[in-house]
Amino acid sequence: MILLENMALLETRKLKKIGVEVYFTEDNIWTFNDEDGELKLTIMATLAQNESKKTSQRVKAGQKISFLNGVFYGTGNILGYDRVGSDMIINE
Repeated sequence: MILLENMALLETRKLKKIGVEVYFTEDNIWTFNDEDGELKLTIMATLAQNESKKTSQRVKAGQKISFLNGVFYGTGNILGYDRVGSDMIINE
């Protein structure tokens, strides 16, 4: 899965090849003037990807714990089942 940060890095590289400069205002990175711009973008993309992976792992762990405790996400409406109290009954 390519994350938004990695896509930005790839697109920035494409633009640089055709002579278009990109300036990241929040991070104060110029792709032409800043010699370390590419390095900074690569590091930031890597950090963002790692953070996304950690967030995904935490969400999956929370979902697993909820599932094991019988907690349903959203409305708890599951196609083919009716909810009766805390039980799920097959709806034929």
